[in-house]
Amino acid sequence: MPEMDGIETTRQIRKRVGNDVTIIILSAYDYSEIEAEAREAGVDEFIAKSLFRSRLTATLKNIIEGKSNKEANIETAENEKEAVEKFANAPSGFYDLIFMDIHMPVMNGYEATAAIRSHRKYREKQIPIIAMTANAFAEDVVMAKNAGMKEHIAKPLEMNRLCEIMQRYL
Repeated sequence: MPEMDGIETTRQIRKRVGNDVTIIILSAYDYSEIEAEAREAGVDEFIAKSLFRSRLTATLKNIIEGKSNKEANIETAENEKEAVEKFANAPSGFYDLIFMDIHMPVMNGYEATAAIRSHRKYREKQIPIIAMTANAFAEDVVMAKNAGMKEHIAKPLEMNRLCEIMQRYL
């Protein structure tokens, strides 16, 4: 960053808003050399670029579980068929947001979205379903919307876009 580095930015954020905000450093560099200083400044988590779904999920889960004032759970499924089964077996209103990978084994994300949307629980509370895919052409966005997904986010994920979507629907 041109005027101040990430650690100094963290210090400034902490001065202004305290500890109510989670700060994640996303960097292409190895942060092991600065980790102690960054944690002392108030950094909660680190994510190294390139951003992989597994690392993002683990980081978000750590953040949510670490905040006692948050009531959130993150669940993952190995494939879309399992995701549909988890949705069907969960109590009504259990899920607030679903991130749906489009290209998965067993069942694709469009089929899984159709199965979830046709379920009685979905009709009771329409949970936003967000497409996650490496396909980022305009027609891919249209296909996701036509399948009933509220948003489309391309991989590799952009953290700002992901946070924007989560804030919009949660």
